[in-house]
Amino acid sequence: MKKYLIVSIIFLCIFAISITLSYAGTILLKNVTATGAGLPVIVADQDTHTVECYFTTTGSVTALTVALEGIIDSSHWETLASHVFSGAELTAKQTMFHVVGKKVNRVRANITTLAETGTTAITVYYK
Repeated sequence: MKKYLIVSIIFLCIFAISITLSYAGTILLKNVTATGAGLPVIVADQDTHTVECYFTTTGSVTALTVALEGIIDSSHWETLASHVFSGAELTAKQTMFHVVGKKVNRVRANITTLAETGTTAITVYYK
């Protein structure tokens, strides 16, 4: 009986960890402190995209814009969506936005605007 209980607990722990890891999504940018595009991630003809952005700062952020860019071929990146953080999102230091109906093979995040005092570290997840 102990053996089954231990196996069950191990299974539940592994299951909980896998759910937690899959929930976070793919990291497009990790603790980025300046404007610019990140590295591309292959998404295999996906047409529904969710982007989550978080930041920490030692000062304050007055403007932040994050673009999700996509590519079909290997030559030209297109902006799928550009999200300007609202005042409430800047206060909360996070946002989420969705893009639907834009089929691409690769995506990347691009910090296009960052107005700050202090140092700001931005992380962008893709789902």
